[in-house]
Amino acid sequence: MRRMRRLEKVVTRRVRISSADALQESVMPDRETILRSITLAAVLVNQLIAASGRTPLPYTEEEFYQGLSAVVTVVVSLWSWWKNNSFTAKAIRADHARRK
Repeated sequence: MRRMRRLEKVVTRRVRISSADALQESVMPDRETILRSITLAAVLVNQLIAASGRTPLPYTEEEFYQGLSAVVTVVVSLWSWWKNNSFTAKAIRADHARRK
């Protein structure tokens, strides 16, 4: 009987702690929300600068396109290289286990 009461106390305490953690996590905005807000702010600033008659970026459209293409190419290349290659023994074993 005492064991059962102790177990109930432990379970109840864990539930309270996890509920508090869940509440705390839900208060913070997620990463995507922050990125969308930053992007919106950048677009609005760009629009205000363009509306005032100034050039927002001191580059030609072709230079901007080439720079953006280079950045995207590097990021996608590095991501695909990292994501699809297993170097450590543990990662290789995990790949084999996943395929089975």
